[in-house]
Amino acid sequence: MFSAALPEDRARVRLTRAEYKALPGNERRHVEPDLEFWSGVQLANNGQLINAPSGRPFIQIEVEFLSENPAAATIISNLRFEYSAPQITDQVFGEIAPAVDVIAGRDTSFVLVLNAGLGAENNGFNRLQVFTPARAEAIEGVEVDLGDGEFLNLERVDDGGEIGAGQFRELYVADDQFVVGFPTIGPAEEDQVRNALVKVRFQGRVIDFRTNFAANVFLDTLGAEAERRFTSSGILALGGNESTLDTLAIFLPQRVEDNDVVDFAATDQLSDRNSLAVIADISAQSENLVTNFKVVPNPFTPNGDDVNDEVVVTFDVQRLLTPKPVYLEIFDLNGRRRRLIERQLSSGGYSQQWDGRDDAGQVVPPGLYLLRISTDADHAGEAQTRIISVAY
Repeated sequence: MFSAALPEDRARVRLTRAEYKALPGNERRHVEPDLEFWSGVQLANNGQLINAPSGRPFIQIEVEFLSENPAAATIISNLRFEYSAPQITDQVFGEIAPAVDVIAGRDTSFVLVLNAGLGAENNGFNRLQVFTPARAEAIEGVEVDLGDGEFLNLERVDDGGEIGAGQFRELYVADDQFVVGFPTIGPAEEDQVRNALVKVRFQGRVIDFRTNFAANVFLDTLGAEAERRFTSSGILALGGNESTLDTLAIFLPQRVEDNDVVDFAATDQLSDRNSLAVIADISAQSENLVTNFKVVPNPFTPNGDDVNDEVVVTFDVQRLLTPKPVYLEIFDLNGRRRRLIERQLSSGGYSQQWDGRDDAGQVVPPGLYLLRISTDADHAGEAQTRIISVAY
């Protein structure tokens, strides 16, 4: 009832905690939540994002200490809250092509296009994070159409400094994502709404019949000297050294929604589905669950000189809807297993490093070794093997 009352009615009946506690017990009533100013209680662990519903101007924090030792005492030594700036764009839509008849497991040139609406109150964005089913083999180019007749074909730079005008840089590439940076794309002058198009061309592959790509945009406002960690929850910027790392900022993502952005048939002669989904042709897939098995460099030299000290094993896992154990085993030529690596994996593209050490942490002697990869899944097919050469 209190939440449904008019503000002036609330002011007449609102009590402070002290006034409420001073009331006789028979006059106290059950405390009901104020649904206008307060949302429901939610549990937030260390480092988690807090879901703050819009329209609530206050935030209240309760810390609960739990201990099984009655003699134990706990204190809070540091409590910090990080918040995001206003939404960086009004809206951002995305579409990818080719989107049909893509050969599963084969590297393909994809084009991802974003349409970002930017009003006067938006700060803009300068980072794009794209989630992929396998590691992108190459980021081929970035083009920007600012919507006012200004078209930019950005130039790749690979140094570690600040990204200049007309440039882009690969900031991060992993098995499941890549991140590119470019100069901030902001609103137009004189409070005009801007619809900017960003086109990213990259080499990648899909594994399953249907793949839903996903993407986020960010506004990163720190200099290049800060260390970044890229996650699905945001960009974590760290400062300090290895022993005293501290969080400088967390840049929260704005999700790219799939929609019809461009006519790919007209612009790139590619098929599209007006979305971020890709339908693949899986008729040529092998019967083995593990495919595209590669080892580089081979030979490698794990002697600690930071040159070819590790071998990288890359492979695809197909037709696994839920994670199953995948085993990478290293055998010497006498048949003795020297190293076992076990991972729980579902369909996707993966990489695994081996530093030339056995299960006891000792560097193996130079020579030839057999790398075997297998899985316990049903209908897994034959185990895959490769010869690895260790040299000094």
